[in-house]
Amino acid sequence: MKSVASQYAGVAAAFVFGIGLLMIGKTMGGIVFLGISVYWLGMMLCSEWSTRALLTAIAAIVWGGYLAWQATSYEITGKAVYWHLVGRVMRGEPVTREDSPAKFRIATNTKWALSIVCSGVSIYMFMIYRKSYTSESFY
Repeated sequence: MKSVASQYAGVAAAFVFGIGLLMIGKTMGGIVFLGISVYWLGMMLCSEWSTRALLTAIAAIVWGGYLAWQATSYEITGKAVYWHLVGRVMRGEPVTREDSPAKFRIATNTKWALSIVCSGVSIYMFMIYRKSYTSESFY
């Protein structure tokens, strides 16, 4: 594959945007953008599909762990963010267990479900990675 410097322009822009978000105090947004940038760069630099599967497995388990941590903090504190559509925009609405138990349960269960999906993706990708090294074509 011919390496061209301009193919990394999108990754560089995402890095700069993530650093900018960190500089203005949007810590979580900056960390998410930097994480996406690192994943994107890793996918561009990997030539084998098995290495890409391993990278995806690592990214999915990290994201699933973050979502599980968020769901656990919702359960402990009794405060959650309920996301809903307003027109074409997703809006977050802070809810509590006492004030609106139905919205609180939906918000918490959504986080748990997304963390389970991420864990499943991670397991599947790790199985693909491992299978590539145990098949007879690689010996």
